[in-house]
Amino acid sequence: MLQRAPSGEVLLEVEGAPPEANEAPELITVHLVGAVLNPGVYRVPPDTRLHELIHLAGGFLEDADQETVNLARPLFDGEQVIIPRCGETSGQAEAKININRAGVEELVRLPGIGEARARQIISYREEHGYFRDIRELMNVSGIGEGIFNNLKDLITVY
Repeated sequence: MLQRAPSGEVLLEVEGAPPEANEAPELITVHLVGAVLNPGVYRVPPDTRLHELIHLAGGFLEDADQETVNLARPLFDGEQVIIPRCGETSGQAEAKININRAGVEELVRLPGIGEARARQIISYREEHGYFRDIRELMNVSGIGEGIFNNLKDLITVY
């Protein structure tokens, strides 16, 4: 069941759960825009998937291009999710490689990133958690200012 906080934020409530289970859990904030019934800023549990967020927003509009979004993907705090209309592109950020989710096969498509360096990025991410800013990529051994400058317009953390 949906529940609104005093601030107007949408929260989730699990029916039949003990009262302490419905106390304010740690939530992430996601901005949903585009072809959904109720675009806006939503606060949801960290394990929420895109299809659940779209459901909270009332669903797709009739002209939403549902085939261009991965409904099963997890959401991340601070991200903006763009649901395009048919014939639109979903925005430049969608074309970028997300260094928080990319596997070796995606990372090696980046200039200057071979298989070994891609594995270093993944290992760093697994050890230190998600990148909060793309500049943190320079914390990975072997990625300096030069390589970063070649990548910065091609990557995202959202």
